[in-house]
Amino acid sequence: MPCCKFKGAATLNKREAIIGICKRAAELATAAISGDPSQLIGMPPGQIRDEILSEGHKWVDLENLTEYCWSHGVPVLHVTKFPKGIRKPHGMLISVHDRPAIIICKNQKQPAWLLFILAHELGHLIAGHVSGDSLIFDSEVTDQVDENDAEEAVADKNALAILTGSENRNYRSTTRPHKASDLAARCHAKGIEDCVYPGHIVLNYVHGLAGSFHGLGGAALSALYPNAYAPKILNRCLVKNLNLDELPEDHAEYLMRISGTHESLS
Repeated sequence: MPCCKFKGAATLNKREAIIGICKRAAELATAAISGDPSQLIGMPPGQIRDEILSEGHKWVDLENLTEYCWSHGVPVLHVTKFPKGIRKPHGMLISVHDRPAIIICKNQKQPAWLLFILAHELGHLIAGHVSGDSLIFDSEVTDQVDENDAEEAVADKNALAILTGSENRNYRSTTRPHKASDLAARCHAKGIEDCVYPGHIVLNYVHGLAGSFHGLGGAALSALYPNAYAPKILNRCLVKNLNLDELPEDHAEYLMRISGTHESLS
């Protein structure tokens, strides 16, 4: 097993099962991709944001950030196929012989939920938190900076800087919208103004509310993106960027199956 840094709770046996599946997926993906991921180490998060926006994008979103990672030799895989009874982590950053891969394990249709996880794992990567054969196991990732863990705080701040242009930017309001449609409209307008993905603003705002936020946030995201299906975005990028000819047929089939690619693109 590689050197592991566990962030959050999970039993050892369950962690080993999850790591085994994700590490195999990372091994296969990193063997079938070109690019030099070492250039990302030490890169300022603002540079990543600027490069994506310079390509004509309105903001950093799940698709263009995923494509950015692939273009720099970092595969992004959506792996959710685990044995029953295992609580999945939100994400992992795995280094296989100094070749990093980002694994997203949370299964959500709305891209906003997966966007911060991706930015967080990329935040670990640019900070140099993995190398050689090692990994970071993030049981839970939110857009609230974890000041109790130095590495997690750095990854959170890097993620915020990538998505919003500032490691300290949070979206709060003195007035609470009564309807999800009002929140959706406000966040869309603010997103255009700040060049920030509106879905991220929705989740960041509701995370700052007292009590349960899932109902309001989920309804606002549905109003903004009624037909969203995040796994399709991730797997479309995988098919576009992975050179499956570099892998034996059974290995390629395993990678497609474990990432749910055939299901999400059918």
